[in-house]
Amino acid sequence: MKHITVLIRFMLVSWLVLSVTSLAGCGFHMRGSQGVEMGFDTVYLQSDGADSLVPELRRQLRYSAVKLTNAKSAAQVVLNISDEQIDRRVLSVDPVTGKVREYELGYEVYVTVTDITGKELMTTQPVGFVRDYIFDETAVLSTYEQDTIIRTELIRDAANAVVMRLQAVEFSGEATGEPQE
Repeated sequence: MKHITVLIRFMLVSWLVLSVTSLAGCGFHMRGSQGVEMGFDTVYLQSDGADSLVPELRRQLRYSAVKLTNAKSAAQVVLNISDEQIDRRVLSVDPVTGKVREYELGYEVYVTVTDITGKELMTTQPVGFVRDYIFDETAVLSTYEQDTIIRTELIRDAANAVVMRLQAVEFSGEATGEPQE
């Protein structure tokens, strides 16, 4: 009986080790578990009406090992975030009662990347996401909480999309006098 327990435990541990190594070997990583590599080291974050996105974007950029500077002259690139818009629209209405059944939340912001001389490295691009949810008039507090969670997720997704677009920016280093690679 004791040998069977040891054998089962050995098989379980072996299966666990094999599963973990095969997942790591195929390139699987949990969401947010790995930073991204950028073609530059320092960023000046300039925000013009995008107050909700900036804290999350700062967090994700720091996680990506990008140094954020407070002085534009010390940065290699300037990331300009502007015109943040969060919209809530009625998506569907109950045909019998005429009351709202679904809402759609939309988030959009515009992103531009330049070097410190003002040369555009990425033209102004919109970054936007849309989510919908069912409105339950009998559970207003939970629906409000659901709305708040979705807004937070939209901002997180937008920050992630901005970081991925930054990863695609080609920076030569000429504006700061650094050697090209």
